[in-house]
Amino acid sequence: MKNTYTLDYGMLKFISKHAGLNQLSYDIAQGMESLTLPHKVIVFCGIHKKQGINWFRSGFKLGIQTEQFLDPNGIEVAPGSKRDNYKKNIIYALEKLHVILDINASNYKFYQSLEIWPKIKNKIVFGPRIFPNFEVKYKEPINDKYIFFGSISNSRRGPVIEELRKKYPVDIESNLFGKQLHDCSSKYKAIINVHYFEAIYSEAPRILTSYLSGKPTISETLCPIFECGKHYIHINDDSFSNLERSKLKNTHQELGKYVTQKYSFEGFLRSVI
Repeated sequence: MKNTYTLDYGMLKFISKHAGLNQLSYDIAQGMESLTLPHKVIVFCGIHKKQGINWFRSGFKLGIQTEQFLDPNGIEVAPGSKRDNYKKNIIYALEKLHVILDINASNYKFYQSLEIWPKIKNKIVFGPRIFPNFEVKYKEPINDKYIFFGSISNSRRGPVIEELRKKYPVDIESNLFGKQLHDCSSKYKAIINVHYFEAIYSEAPRILTSYLSGKPTISETLCPIFECGKHYIHINDDSFSNLERSKLKNTHQELGKYVTQKYSFEGFLRSVI
């Protein structure tokens, strides 16, 4: 089917409708060790996208909802017609899926406001349960630069990163995915994260890619599920310009201890199938 990405791992199949969502599918799969499934499981990664005839595939249907609509204070982060269409697609998906994992716990009030909330509340799980159940080794950088991956067009990311580049060596990579992205990112000191809109996000998929690449994340403020100074380094940290290798390594390791124990996808999957 046009614009459909699929990844097959035996009885586990990932389906997505965008290259970035396919990256998330790939990353989640890399974090699984040995899981024997009792039946076929189809993971729809990014259910804000229309899935078309993919809904008619047979098997246990699990949806991952990646869009963040509300910040930790319940304020809408990016109102607009596009987001309204996303919400319509999600509501439709609620009827087709057995279980939904919304990786943004702050979206709880969005679902609670729906008329169908009493019918669907038991099929939604909240939190960034997309991480591996094993710790990934920190990788020593081979250069003194930082990297931002992803698109910088049509958002505030471009101007923010250009300002950063006036002070720090930051490379931009927009066309690598999968293992190539991990291998490329592993050469740098850390991975930069800049929010698409000016709001507070969890950015769990980007944190996951950074972690699997063996790198810590330097980011604008994240949702409190991630602790600043422990699980990531703030982009305005005074030590940014002269980060010691020990701090980079410790940040990566602290994140690993936290997410592998609390937010593993394999553990989540075992609990719902």
